Amino acid sequence: MSRSRNICIIGDSHLAALKLGWDEMRPQYPYFALDMFGSPKDRLWNTEFISGKIIPTNALVKNSFLMTSSRDHIPVADYDAFCVVGCGFDVGRVIEKLTLHYLFRSKTQGAHLVSDGCFKTSVVEALEATLAAKICRMVRQGSRCPIFIFPQPFRSDMILKVRHPRGRFDQLELLIKKGDDKLIHDMFRDSCSEFSKKTGVAVIHQPDETRAGNILTKRLYNEGAVRLQPGFARKHKQWDCTHMNKDYGVAALRSFFATYESSNLTAA
Repeated sequence: MSRSRNICIIGDSHLAALKLGWDEMRPQYPYFALDMFGSPKDRLWNTEFISGKIIPTNALVKNSFLMTSSRDHIPVADYDAFCVVGCGFDVGRVIEKLTLHYLFRSKTQGAHLVSDGCFKTSVVEALEATLAAKICRMVRQGSRCPIFIFPQPFRSDMILKVRHPRGRFDQLELLIKKGDDKLIHDMFRDSCSEFSKKTGVAVIHQPDETRAGNILTKRLYNEGAVRLQPGFARKHKQWDCTHMNKDYGVAALRSFFATYESSNLTAA
């Protein structure tokens, strides 16, 4: 690689894992310079593209940007590539559809039978409506550089052992026990491929070594996950099966770097 590549990574609370991962692996990738901009929950909806910059529209997001990157805005033209992490882009878009509809090959029956094509179209539309997709559209207003999405990780396989106090993972657990996890995995992959064709945004799927089965993550990547807060030291609650740790961040970034370098070779 002839020069250092400036990469911008934007994300919600799932950015914490990549931030810690990058702190550990940075010396191994001297030809990459990463800036990370993040804000928890869905606060990144409070951003706008103005005069070549992605700018927070409230103090919460501005302060989060300053915490994760030391800058309060994103100068889009400064970067060679963007990667959006989480931000509502996840397998949950398939799962929520299966609570309403079912396919000939699904083992769990919802209220309405639909074709595979109609189901996939519905999922793609849901992916296009995510915060991640909105961020990609803002980036594209100011740059023609490659854009990637790294979806929210699959939930930890701890959901099969530790019940969330509000029953948040009950539907997912039911679908897995019914045997629909492979269908969900394949439909998510197919929908992401269609999303990429429509938008030109590449989706980087979760590294195989981190997965437990089709749509769960090995618990060792969930243990000790921390919040996207100053100091990156406050851990999530034990029953949080959604956020991942530094080791997951390392695996995710390695996957991103491999995909980015491969895309550059293909383009060349």
